[in-house]
Amino acid sequence: MGLSTCAKGAIACGVCTAVILAIMIPVGILVIAPALGQHALTKAAMQIPNSTIYNLEDLMADPDGGRIFNKVELTQNFFPFNTKLLATDLVMHMPCCYEDYNGDNFSAVDLAWFQMPEQIINHGVTTFEFDQGLNVLNPSNFTFMAFGLTLSNLFPPPMGPRLSKVEIWMVGRPKLVALGFVQIGPLKLGKKLQCTYDPITTTTTTGPTTTGSITTSNPTSDSTERLTGRRLQGLSAELACTQSGDMNITEIDSVMDKFDSDGGFRHLTSTTTTTTAADSTTTAASLV
Repeated sequence: MGLSTCAKGAIACGVCTAVILAIMIPVGILVIAPALGQHALTKAAMQIPNSTIYNLEDLMADPDGGRIFNKVELTQNFFPFNTKLLATDLVMHMPCCYEDYNGDNFSAVDLAWFQMPEQIINHGVTTFEFDQGLNVLNPSNFTFMAFGLTLSNLFPPPMGPRLSKVEIWMVGRPKLVALGFVQIGPLKLGKKLQCTYDPITTTTTTGPTTTGSITTSNPTSDSTERLTGRRLQGLSAELACTQSGDMNITEIDSVMDKFDSDGGFRHLTSTTTTTTAADSTTTAASLV
């Protein structure tokens, strides 16, 4: 006895549904989800009201010796649900043309990179903090820029206010996880930040006093209000960064392609070799 018409129709519908799902699921994951994720990142707003770079005095001798503390406010209203932003390496790119205290203009340069840890991004505003190692790629330019910022309050207008501001582009290729299992990316992130040196006292010491965000001695106690529990060691600069715009895809690709051609996410390490016979120590910088 053959199948009834209804049974045949049900089988046909089931086969059609399976075929459609077999096509739409990969299309959704490989095409639609990345497009949605990219749109969400592009529309997201990034503010860093407290970005403190410290251990500045060590950067020339040890480009990986610096640290960066960031308090980030990320606003996304595109996805109505929480998403996970996986750990992301971010490039700090300085576009042309910051003028240092010597009157020299910097050409566009990749200053440093650091890793932003994995975060859960809520619908609306998500605030998080992290303290990470800072991998400086151009110690000379980075140090001149940092010292220009920290010394800006010593110069009268118009140089002082000009030195106190710097534009930094945060660039990376993040990955998102949506709905707990759909991994999206790598995507393209590019935010233009206008950073201003914050001259507010950040540390209380029992020794020499601290002016602005410059600390020249190891503090005996940290300001929990400003430093949020981390230890300031040596010279530091605290910046307040607000988003001034979004990088377009061409700008992101240009920065990342140049960054990759220069060696990508690399470390400038100090390799120390001790020669016992001569009783001397030789230090050489190398790329790894």
